[in-house]
Amino acid sequence: MRELLARGQTEMADTFLKRLVEVAQDAHADVREYILSLQTNVSHEQPFIPTLRAYLQRFSQYSGIRTELRVGDGLDRADFDPSVEAQLMRIVQEALTNVRKHANARQASVSLALKAGAAQVEIADDGKGFDTSQLADDGRHFGQRIMRERAQEIGATLEVQSAEGQGTRVTVSVPRPGGS
Repeated sequence: MRELLARGQTEMADTFLKRLVEVAQDAHADVREYILSLQTNVSHEQPFIPTLRAYLQRFSQYSGIRTELRVGDGLDRADFDPSVEAQLMRIVQEALTNVRKHANARQASVSLALKAGAAQVEIADDGKGFDTSQLADDGRHFGQRIMRERAQEIGATLEVQSAEGQGTRVTVSVPRPGGS
């Protein structure tokens, strides 16, 4: 930029400066989100639902995206295995990171429900959406791959539904012991 300014190319220098500001802001948001994720741990002292609720409140505060938690009947005191809770929390965090970075959303919701013997966790946003055919495993969609791997580790399935202009919905279905 110094060279551009020295040559009087202020428009080009301004373009580079604007991009530098964007990159710095993105890096700052990523670091804050990383720290928030590290501070969010499910434990016997802090069960899954209250931990998730607190995380969503903090996410909303720092991202400016309004978030809502909906918990269906029978899941208000979810009793997942600790490894399942940890992976579900990380999937929710990754999905919301994608919302913050890519969706241009105003609001997002996380819903838990019992359906057909499975617990379903759904993360939805009102963002710009995308063409899901672009989710090929080409190395560019690292977050998607990580979410799928986390779901597989706990015997769950992960589905991504989206369309341009219609937001995105990530659904994780976790089989419940005994199908209850």
